[in-house]
Amino acid sequence: MWGKDFSYFHDLWKDIRLLLVFNTLKANPDGLTYYDLKKIGKDTIPTSKIYRMMNNLFVQGLLTRNEEQNDQGRPRYKFFISDLGQNYYINLKEALLNQFEYVRQKMPEVQKFDGKKFIDCASFHLWQDPITNPLKSDISIKQKLEFITQMESKLQEKLEFIRKRKVKLEKLIEKDNLIPRS
Repeated sequence: MWGKDFSYFHDLWKDIRLLLVFNTLKANPDGLTYYDLKKIGKDTIPTSKIYRMMNNLFVQGLLTRNEEQNDQGRPRYKFFISDLGQNYYINLKEALLNQFEYVRQKMPEVQKFDGKKFIDCASFHLWQDPITNPLKSDISIKQKLEFITQMESKLQEKLEFIRKRKVKLEKLIEKDNLIPRS
């Protein structure tokens, strides 16, 4: 169907990941450390992978970093967007806007998608509170209810998984307590 070297969607997702990194850094003008990322993501984003991306962007000269002094443990680095990175960021936003416009022209049913707003607002901060933005959006109440219902269902599945693991651990502890110690 597509040629062997067709990489449009791979490149698009790579650009979106970079946009999320740059927008998150832009939203944190005092810099961003790995520990800040962990606070933002609350175990919902792959912080180690993002931190490696930031290190690669530093090596490429798109980010700068300052070492924070601490008494013990590994050094902490605060990342910032460099001047070169600022130019790259502007070009990235323009390229993504063009790609979104291309998709919108090819798929008329996605006319409501606001690519400019996405490009300006998308960051990892979304994962801090995944409910507020959809509830404030201008989608219908029915769509909001469907969104909340889907989220509730996913959370119930996760809770069920946790409950099963908890029962297994309780049984192991119970079994361990029944075995006499020598």
